[in-house]
Amino acid sequence: MKRYAWFALVGLSLVILSIAAGSCITVVVPEPEQEGSKPVIDSFAADPNNIIPGTSSMLSWSVSNATRVSMDQDIGTVSLTGSTSVSPSTTTTYILTAANASGSVTAEAQVLVSGTTSPSTPAGLPIVDSFTAIPPVIPAGSSTSLSWDVSNATSVHTPPS
Repeated sequence: MKRYAWFALVGLSLVILSIAAGSCITVVVPEPEQEGSKPVIDSFAADPNNIIPGTSSMLSWSVSNATRVSMDQDIGTVSLTGSTSVSPSTTTTYILTAANASGSVTAEAQVLVSGTTSPSTPAGLPIVDSFTAIPPVIPAGSSTSLSWDVSNATSVHTPPS
C-alpha cells in the first residue's frame, strides 16, 4: 500500500494529512514574534505659529500606534488626535511625546510671540519652525504634501526617495 502525505499551512496551523493511515494531524505553529513598532506622530503643528502677545495659537496633532500621548508646558495627557488652544506670553516650544511598549517618539511645535525674546538657541544652528504633512495619514502608494518653515539656515535638502 502506498502512503501519501500532504502538508499545508493553514492560518497558524500546519495540517498534515496522511491518506494511508486515514488520519489528519494538526500541529499548531506559534506565530513568529514580530518586533513592535514605535508610535508615529503623523502631525504636530501650531496655527498660527507666530502670534502677538495676548492672542492664541491652536496646537493640533495626530498620533498612531500609541498607548500614551502627552504634552509638556503643563498640558499633560492628551488623546491620540486633538487640538488645544495656547496663549504663551513668550516664544514657547511645545513637545508632544507618544509612547507604547516598544518605545517613545517626540515632536516639537514652536509658537513665536512677536515682540518678545526667543529662547536661546546654540549659535548658528538652524531651527525647524514647522513641518507638516497634508493629509497627515495616507494609504500605501498615495501621496501627501509636505511643507516646512526653517530659520537660521542657508539651505534645506530633502533626502532622496
